[in-house]
Amino acid sequence: MADAKVIPFGEDPRARRKDGTRAPRARRDQAPLRPVPPPRAEDEPAVEPPAADGGGDDGSGAAGAGSWEQRLAGGLNFLRRRITGDYEVDDFGFDEELTDQVLMSLLRPVYESYFRVEVRGIEHVPSTGGALIVANHSGTVPLDGLMLQVAVHDNHPADRHLRLLAADLVFKLPVISELARKAGHTLACAEDAQRLLERGELVG
Repeated sequence: MADAKVIPFGEDPRARRKDGTRAPRARRDQAPLRPVPPPRAEDEPAVEPPAADGGGDDGSGAAGAGSWEQRLAGGLNFLRRRITGDYEVDDFGFDEELTDQVLMSLLRPVYESYFRVEVRGIEHVPSTGGALIVANHSGTVPLDGLMLQVAVHDNHPADRHLRLLAADLVFKLPVISELARKAGHTLACAEDAQRLLERGELVG
């Protein structure tokens, strides 16, 4: 790690494209927009564009049935995989599916509505390979570290996961220790950090 260098964070990379125009990032929970119909003549009957799920609205709520059915089916499949053990974890205990589907969903409202995090300099985080992200940490409860994890995952084009290095106390607490391992975090020691970097992970 002798060749590590400090890269200052600059302007938000999402603010401008290469041609100078703005390129805002869409919210992950934003629904797709319905197409805008072309202008029609006054004597031409109005045609309602098809719903996003391909169904029509007959007044019975059938228009959104497809999306709810898909969500329900996805949730049931997720539960089935958890119950049957049909999911993968790495040798650190990182459970990517649980992190994306559950843990990130729990942290995201705190990130967006409570702390209202603003991200700048995400272009300095590589899309592949190992890298060490060093940030100031204040306070005893590592909420700032968790917010950094959400910031990297939700704003990086490659949706990369940040593997945090946590103090011994985290892994001595019941429930918290299991969740920390599932989220991909490990003990704050040089050996674990080196192993993760050699595997091409982001370490914070």
